[in-house]
Amino acid sequence: GAEIVGSITGSTITGSTITGTTITGGTVRTSSSGDRIQLSDNLLRAYANGIQRVRLDTTSLRFYDSNGSYAGHISASPSTLLIDADYEIWLTQHTWVDGGLRPGANNTYSLGGGSSRWSRIFLQYNPDVASDIRLKSNIQNIPNGLLGELKEIKPKMYQQGEKWHFG
Repeated sequence: GAEIVGSITGSTITGSTITGTTITGGTVRTSSSGDRIQLSDNLLRAYANGIQRVRLDTTSLRFYDSNGSYAGHISASPSTLLIDADYEIWLTQHTWVDGGLRPGANNTYSLGGGSSRWSRIFLQYNPDVASDIRLKSNIQNIPNGLLGELKEIKPKMYQQGEKWHFG
């Protein structure tokens, strides 16, 4: 059976210990305000300083910033684990990928940035850089005024591994 230490008045239980029981329906709060955990049917919420920071329901785990604004969530379907953030997802230490890693849309996202460059990239094959005439637009002849400038360029060739390059 259940043991209740404290008192029950109407629908309020006061005291510090409830052991060995099942609570059905209603809402259970560890505190009426401030830092607390709140549990109701299929929903758990965690609050810090009275602001909801975490919400767990039957479909997702949601996170909120210190102002209570949505920050991101984790959810799952039979074939996908979705980790979504309102702005950035930071992965620290060593992160391994066992499968493909690709952007969600073509020609939309950067890998690195002007002040956050990768130090080394190890590739099995040469990178696939799109230089296909079908992907280019507004192709024109070089104006005669620039042809003289192009003659000033001193082209070179060099060997990188077994392959010769020109530039």
